Amino acid sequence: MKIEVIGFFESATGIGEAARLCAQELAASGFKVRTVSLEKSFMKKSELDWTFENTLKNDEQANVRIYHINPDRLSWAILKETGHEKFLESYNMGYWAWELPEIPNSWLDALGFMNEILTPSGFSAAAIQKGDKSTRVTVIPHTVGDDLSSVPMRNQLKIPQDGFLVSTIFRPDSSLERKNPMALITAFLKAFTDQDNAWLVLKTRCKDDRDAYARIVELCAGRKNIKIIDEVWTREQINGLMKDSDIYASLHRSEGYGLTLAEAKKFGTPVMATGWSGNTDFCTADDTILVDYTLQPVRSTHPAFKDMKQSNWAEPDTNQAADLLKKFYTDREGLDKYRNRGITGKASPLSDYLKSILL
Repeated sequence: MKIEVIGFFESATGIGEAARLCAQELAASGFKVRTVSLEKSFMKKSELDWTFENTLKNDEQANVRIYHINPDRLSWAILKETGHEKFLESYNMGYWAWELPEIPNSWLDALGFMNEILTPSGFSAAAIQKGDKSTRVTVIPHTVGDDLSSVPMRNQLKIPQDGFLVSTIFRPDSSLERKNPMALITAFLKAFTDQDNAWLVLKTRCKDDRDAYARIVELCAGRKNIKIIDEVWTREQINGLMKDSDIYASLHRSEGYGLTLAEAKKFGTPVMATGWSGNTDFCTADDTILVDYTLQPVRSTHPAFKDMKQSNWAEPDTNQAADLLKKFYTDREGLDKYRNRGITGKASPLSDYLKSILL
């Protein structure tokens, strides 16, 4: 089988990482794979020096294409990178995730271009199927991968080895309101003072959204034990932060999957997360510190969500989250229940599925 994977391979984003994991998994499973990176087509600057050895040569026609791109950008990607004739000659799959119980109307036309939709969670699948019952939708969780390479980050961040480290990773261009780092900052401020040996690291990339950065800085209130890291890190640094954390946290309002949560779990790092949306496929009360929530109408200025005011997402309970942080600050052994429950990354659900339907 000859597979072309189309996505933002040079972008330090969740959708970029999903494309990279997809290509690596397929290549490791023996498929002939070619990657097509979309940064130039969408006039995006390259953020990562990512390399991949294509085993499907440029003069070979792919019989399967997998698009890791949001549906509202699909037609442009097809026009610029695939072409109409080549597109019609292949089996086309969109690997899409969505974060609300309903999909936007803009997705409906894009669904018609695809032979099948792959999506990483049951939550996302239900939303897509609700929007178009005729579309073939299959849940294929992201293969997190088994890359455990890391560099120690506590010294680099000037955090004591015995300090209680809570971390999170987000980008405002995925919707600041959805990623909701404000809730985690609020919970941390409620739980700890500047005198506590507790630290919060916010790994972000706000380069193109200075208003978002200003909001985060203001909310942090000048606390010395909250560190905002606004730069691109290597994979080894990201892994190091997750590995060195006592808790990796995401008090999101919604997730299509929650890739960083799955990545943190592979290091055995305890995870705290809102108990709603796509991450609940692999975050349960037995293996995750789940935070309660109430459902609230969506309110966001982000283009993907600004017209979704009739839909709901979660508002996590910051008081409960603060109590949980204080509890585990003094009860480090209590965190052992949540260690080593990770997603191993050894399985190849996408490869197995493609072999079952196409070979």
